[in-house]
Amino acid sequence: MEEEEEEKDERKEEEEKDERREGRMEEEEEEKDERREGEEKDERKEEEGEQIWKRNRIDDKKLSKMKKQ
Repeated sequence: MEEEEEEKDERKEEEEKDERREGRMEEEEEEKDERREGEEKDERKEEEGEQIWKRNRIDDKKLSKMKKQ
């Protein structure tokens, strides 16, 4: 009887460890997803900033030409 209880306790402990491990893995996966999303947002912002810079640069060139005429 004692051996059976010990085995049950051991199995229960292993199951709890597995559950905690799975929980950590899920958290890590969520963190990776969040980081990836943040990086993608940063890239989009950077691209948008470059596009704005290019537009402004073109506008500046147009203004310069207009002033010269």
